[in-house]
Order: sequence, then C-alpha cells, then structure tokens
Amino acid sequence: MNPYILPFAQIQPTDHARAGGKGYALGRLQQAGFPVPLGFVVTVEAYHAAVVEDTRPAVADAVRRAYLALGAGAVAVRSSALAEDGAEASFAGQHETCLNINGAEAVWEATRVCWTSLETARALAYRQHAAAPPSAIRSSENPLKSVQSVDTLPSPPAAMAVVIQQMAPTACSGVAFTRDPVTQADVIVIEAVAGLGEALVGGQAAPHRYTVPRIGGLPTGDDLLDTERLARVADLAAAVAAWAGCPQDVEWSMDAAGQLYLLQARPITALAAPDAVSSAIRWTRDNVGEVLPGPVTPLSWSVLDPLGNHA
Repeated sequence: MNPYILPFAQIQPTDHARAGGKGYALGRLQQAGFPVPLGFVVTVEAYHAAVVEDTRPAVADAVRRAYLALGAGAVAVRSSALAEDGAEASFAGQHETCLNINGAEAVWEATRVCWTSLETARALAYRQHAAAPPSAIRSSENPLKSVQSVDTLPSPPAAMAVVIQQMAPTACSGVAFTRDPVTQADVIVIEAVAGLGEALVGGQAAPHRYTVPRIGGLPTGDDLLDTERLARVADLAAAVAAWAGCPQDVEWSMDAAGQLYLLQARPITALAAPDAVSSAIRWTRDNVGEVLPGPVTPLSWSVLDPLGNHA
C-alpha cells in the first residue's frame, strides 16, 4: 500500500491524522452510503515527504498514478489540513481549492498549490486566531470528528493532506445548514446558486435562500430549485446531521437531471450563543469572522468600507 495515497473507500476511523479534516469526512461519508463523488487523499505523509523532507519525485509519481487510476477526467483538488472542518474552526476560505483540473501534471501542480496555501499570511493568522494545535487535534465520539494524535509524525508548524475528487456534473449547487446559524432555530437553511458553488462559499454571488421547517410543508420552490429538488437537498442534509450526531454545514451539488451529490460536511462552527435579548433583527459575524479573523488594517478598511451598505 502506498503511504502517500489513501482512497476514500479505505479511510479508517483512525485515519484523521493521515487524511486531514475534509478528506477524513468525505471518506467516512462515502462509506456510510452518501452520494460522495469518487476520490482519494494525498496523505499527510506525502506532505512531509515532499515539503518537509524535499523528496518530491516519489510523491509526484504516486499522485499522477492515483489520478490516472481515478479515470483521468476533470477533478477538484482541495485542501484537507489537520485542523480543517472541525467543530471549533472550519478554516473556510483559508486554503486553496482548484476546480476542473485536467491532466496528471496539472493535478500535481494543483496539489502543490494547496500545500503552499497552508503557509500564507491569511492561513497563519487564522490558525493563530483559532489556536489550532500543530500536532494533535481534540478527539470526539462524533464520526466526523474522531481523530488520533499525530505526535508520531514530524512536527512542522502545520500539516496538510489534499483531496483529489472527481468533478460532479453541476447545474446548481450550494450549502445547507441543519440549524439556523444565526437564530439557532431548528430549521434547515438552504442557499443555492446556478453552476458551481465556489462563488457562493466565497461570498461573490447572491444565493437563492430557502428555509425548510422540520415539521410541516416545504416552502414554494422556484426556477432554481423546485419543491421536489428542495426536498432532496433538505433530506440529504438532515440525514448527514443524524449520522454525524450534531448540526452540519453541508455543501452539495445537483446535475440537470436532479442527481444530488454530497461535496463536504462539517460541524457548524458559527452557531450564535443564546441570549436573553429578544429582537426581530440579529447580527452575526460568522462569515466575516471566518474570512477576516484578525484586525483589519487601515489600508484594508479603505478598500472594504466603500463596499459596505451606507444609509
């Protein structure tokens, strides 16, 4: 067995330290029967060999061979850092994702891009803010958070696995929260856009938004998601949360025929703390806090301020 490559189907409950947060979750979800596109993880051992020990040829060859064995079509190459997609911090938007990558050499280069993003100023600031431990992660009974210590591995400032996964045909995509992250209401909040969901996750596209009650009828659908397709997304998100045992932030996509794919699932990290203040309006910094965890410099504010809403 190649230590640098770990197919989703072979990920075990003790493999979080090899597969990272995203890769571990996707493997376990696929094995549980959820519609996760096929893929594999370039392991943390590969990161150490290529980046720390600078022995790249064997790693590059393993990545190229695994990509060809997957079918050699378009793939997504996505970060899977050890602390990523956990219950305390999601690291959303902090590391690189490369979509629609074709060809073995391009896949290898995209893998290196993901590794490099681990040490950007943005990611370093986020880790410092989140106090992400460099060589171990808290364990839990939750199947998406059950991890092991990685103290037996070398200890650079952080480590990253990389997910390489078949691109799912996509007509629309989005996210589904199995609890309202602002009000904590026991509903499923779905946001969707046409095409790939990266613009939604990155805050560059205004989504269609739907609130689905746990009990009772579905909201009226629209030209993006009709009522039947809305029900499929809600059912998938609810099933993931039931399996994981805690509220989930689910990324999904759907093709033109209505086939639904599960692209990612992680515990919701932005649930607002309950308070005694009753108000019709609530404010949240969940997305801003993920993308901009530290103080904003005057230069940054001079760019951001004109983009805001002004009375």
